[in-house]
Amino acid sequence: MYFRQLNEIKFNLTNWIREKQADDKLFNSKDHSENGKWPYSIEDLPWFDQPGAKDFIDSLKLAPADKSILKNWLTNGYIIADVLDPDICDLMITEIKNALWGLKKKFPNIEINNVQSPEESNSHAIIQPLLCKYNADEREWMYQNNRWRIHGLMHYSYIFHTASKSRELRRISSLIFNEPARAGFSLNFANGSEQKLHQDIAQFHIYPRNFLIGVWIALEDIHPDSGPVEFYPGTHKLGLWNKHAANYPQTNLRTLGSKNRDEYFDWLIQESKKISAKKTLIIKKGQALFWHACLAHGGSLQKDHSRTRHSYVLH
Repeated sequence: MYFRQLNEIKFNLTNWIREKQADDKLFNSKDHSENGKWPYSIEDLPWFDQPGAKDFIDSLKLAPADKSILKNWLTNGYIIADVLDPDICDLMITEIKNALWGLKKKFPNIEINNVQSPEESNSHAIIQPLLCKYNADEREWMYQNNRWRIHGLMHYSYIFHTASKSRELRRISSLIFNEPARAGFSLNFANGSEQKLHQDIAQFHIYPRNFLIGVWIALEDIHPDSGPVEFYPGTHKLGLWNKHAANYPQTNLRTLGSKNRDEYFDWLIQESKKISAKKTLIIKKGQALFWHACLAHGGSLQKDHSRTRHSYVLH
């Protein structure tokens, strides 16, 4: 028993050290905004975006399966893996539907975006405790018929916090980066987003560039008519759009005007189609798509509005 407890202490200490290292990378990058120009060097990119990445994989002492993961990442910019037990996924949906929307628990710091009742003409954001102004039938309708999203639930729900630290989730993320990795941001959806084709790097301010992985976890089996995620394999090699690259992360979708936004989306669609055929993400409960920060992806048309697409998204 003593040795088992000692091993658990060592394991927890090791995890704490890894989390600290990941935090340093995530939150302590140097701010160059006052200098006007953000420096860029290919040497600052993750190993997988540098010359010699294939040789680097060959040099690693890894199991063949893990080397295969990295080679696929290098070529296609994504991988699909099992990360959560299906029973955990069911509990996560229950937490969202009954605890949060059903008001069984209070989440005073959680804001639900893009919601409206049948009587309201415009969508809006609302903090969870104020859902009480709607009756149960109205809340159920809003839950089913809005393309709502919730940011940051991993910080306020134990089950979502625990899921974000799933051993396989963190193992694969750390394997890809070749250094400790952890989730910094979370999103929750119940329905297809129908989001435009985009790159995460264009919406996040990440410095040094490309130190970001997206993870889309299916909390239920995904049906083709539910508005699945769609993506173009290999488009991570496009890198940044030239107008974003001019002074990234100062220049991206959030800082450039609407005209430039339209130009960016047109560029991304045209260039993506040149690289590969579009893929639709049809995966099982508990499976996840890991994707490169520059991979072109979005939400497809939700053909059947009676079908949900519960998901947990981490970056």
